Amino acid sequence: MSKLENYKSDITLINNINQGDNKLPHDNEAEEILLGALLSDNNALEIIENGLSDFHFFIPMLGR
Repeated sequence: MSKLENYKSDITLINNINQGDNKLPHDNEAEEILLGALLSDNNALEIIENGLSDFHFFIPMLGR
């Protein structure tokens, strides 16, 4: 596949994504489980390479 064909397929993929409902994938239960694990063992935060910020969570309350 040539570079031009790759570029066109990438553009098509981006257009298809943009035409969706624009909701980010999320799992509320997974976020709660992660926070529970961090509360039970605060050393677990060191395992997460890039750390955590509020924007990593879909539910704003959990990001606080």
